[in-house]
Amino acid sequence: MRVLIFGEANDRTAHEVGLWLHRWGVPFTQINKEDDVQIVKLSLHNRTALIRVNGHLIDLHQFDAIWHRRGYLKAPDMQRTLQTAWERYGLPMDNFLEREWRMLRDYLMQVAQPAKQLGNFKTSSVNKLRVLDMASQCGLRTPKTYVSQCTERLKKIAAQQSCITKPIGEVFSHSTGDALYQSYTTSCNEGDIAHTLQFPVLLQESIEKWVELRIFILLGKCYSMAVFSQAITQTAADYRNHSQNNKPRMVPFTLPIEISQKLIMLNNMLELNTSSVDMIITPNLQYVFLEVNPVGNIEMLSKPCNCHIEREIAKYMTQ
Repeated sequence: MRVLIFGEANDRTAHEVGLWLHRWGVPFTQINKEDDVQIVKLSLHNRTALIRVNGHLIDLHQFDAIWHRRGYLKAPDMQRTLQTAWERYGLPMDNFLEREWRMLRDYLMQVAQPAKQLGNFKTSSVNKLRVLDMASQCGLRTPKTYVSQCTERLKKIAAQQSCITKPIGEVFSHSTGDALYQSYTTSCNEGDIAHTLQFPVLLQESIEKWVELRIFILLGKCYSMAVFSQAITQTAADYRNHSQNNKPRMVPFTLPIEISQKLIMLNNMLELNTSSVDMIITPNLQYVFLEVNPVGNIEMLSKPCNCHIEREIAKYMTQ
């Protein structure tokens, strides 16, 4: 049994799964998105996919189980190639080479098809708007959601109800010097909307919550945690906006069977066998689905609730 993990260097969950594999004597290889990668031999007619990662040769066909945790194969340094192309042809080829690498990377990330796979490179990112539609189809309640580039329309929506705003896709994060810039879910009223919009904005109805739920789904089983984020002003709109010394209370939580079944149905529709789900429970005990992340945080739930999810992942990969 040989296990391959696609991850990233600072992911503590992947590190802990690796510790379990090492403890049980199971050989494994982890390829991180930060690792230097060189294509050595790719032959489609005889199924050969040999790459060099940080100087070590890896045959992508030799593994019995693969976990697409996070990450991807890092692109080669194209600066010299681009400079040569510019000098010879006078053509900007950066976009072309990026597309070439992306096509090759996507193939290599999926070329090995062992019997056991956790995660899926093809579904490591989902369209949040589409997911909200599909969640409704599964019978889950979702917040009223609006997207518009029309200032008058958005101001009217914000004037009629309490709203929050957040990215349509992935969270924005950027480090520069000693500063970290990151987008959070925030409250939004009529006065927060600019008079002129250059880009579409997402507004969502702000639903009063009793607690937030963080749920990790592994092979049809739900591990759940309640987060009492509304007790702290900074975390009332977004749990992540907390300080190290002022974290909200987090406790194990048992989902109703009906909600678990609907979440598993949604996972199946999205072709996911692992995912992290965000939900809230209102003061009148209504369950509201917010979003799903195929590669979301695991440690946040596993540690406080003693779920030992990392061990369960390692166990599945070795059975």
